[in-house]
Amino acid sequence: MGSDKDLISYKRKYFKFTNYFPHAGQKKLHFPEKDARFTVAVCGRRWGKSVAAAKEIEAVITQPNKRAWVVAPSYQLAEKVFREVWHELITNQGVPTRRASYRDMFIETEWGSIFEGKSADNPPSLVGEGLD
Repeated sequence: MGSDKDLISYKRKYFKFTNYFPHAGQKKLHFPEKDARFTVAVCGRRWGKSVAAAKEIEAVITQPNKRAWVVAPSYQLAEKVFREVWHELITNQGVPTRRASYRDMFIETEWGSIFEGKSADNPPSLVGEGLD
């Protein structure tokens, strides 16, 4: 993807393809009005944070040669988002993979994109990787 406009256009098409229709709050996450390095979602239970995060990850790793992680305080919490991505890409779409393991929270697509679930319990292990 070249520009931010291209990515936004791709996300809109991908969300429609997967029948994901974000509510107004989720739209602010997916399509921010301002350029920002980080986005922080402060919202309550059942708001759809895990689903929104999964859809962002799916939109990234369905492109060639991308790398994405979900990082949470524990593997159990990271698994919530990983499960959403796995269900959509592996179960629903049957995305072709080079390697995929639910237990290891790892997906590598045939087009070279990688998604991993990580725990933040050992912060030095998270340093040094370039992510999309």
